[in-house]
Amino acid sequence: MRKQIAVTAVLCAGLLLFSGCGKAAPKAELQTGYLESSDLTETEVYTQPVGGNYEMADENAELPAAELTRYTSSDGETFSFDKAGRLCSYSSGAAADASGSAEPLKAEEQLRQTCDEVLSSYIGDYAEYTEITSQYYESDSHTYNLAMEHKIADGITDYALIRLDEKGEVLDLSISYADLDGDCADRNFVTDDDKAYFEEQVQPYLTALEDYQAAVTYTQYKHLNGKIYAFYEITYTDAAAGIEAGAKQVIFCKV
Repeated sequence: MRKQIAVTAVLCAGLLLFSGCGKAAPKAELQTGYLESSDLTETEVYTQPVGGNYEMADENAELPAAELTRYTSSDGETFSFDKAGRLCSYSSGAAADASGSAEPLKAEEQLRQTCDEVLSSYIGDYAEYTEITSQYYESDSHTYNLAMEHKIADGITDYALIRLDEKGEVLDLSISYADLDGDCADRNFVTDDDKAYFEEQVQPYLTALEDYQAAVTYTQYKHLNGKIYAFYEITYTDAAAGIEAGAKQVIFCKV
């Protein structure tokens, strides 16, 4: 469950950003792939803080937020691309309902193959991805859901989520990269010095929970605008009662 929450959290994005000279930042060439995207119209440039229930260790600092551009097609589909032009999300705008269709419904194996075809057309290193979970809802929502991840290094992971209807049509997808704006030359961007810095920063949180058995149970790193963000989940246990007392989710930043 924690992993699924973390996957969802790192897939959020959104607020209009401009360059210092007052002009809109130049647009990267939009990534093309499996989905038809020849008639897209730009609708907005936006950002949204990444972090879900996390809070910044520095209460005066803002949550990391990656710039995205949303486009719509003439059929009502929506696409969002990051500053590097990578596809980050797609929605067909259609409800999942295969009933009454003249098209034959596809087997689970065929749906999985379609998922791989779609994602590999947008993710260059898709062969390095492994499955987190797959679910085939044959009886109710008529959908096939697949979650994938690529563990680049300890604490550095890309994620992909996709959902198909029973005919194999893409309902929606999300792709989340550890380098949020695509400007990181080295995808293994966390050095030993960086890790030592973050471990030093998180130590006071563990010390403050000295009445409990406190430990870091989840760590994830993100790169954005030349900064490294460390997402920590700290779980603390009531040693006397032998039960989990709570958890704290905090983000540290290093320029």
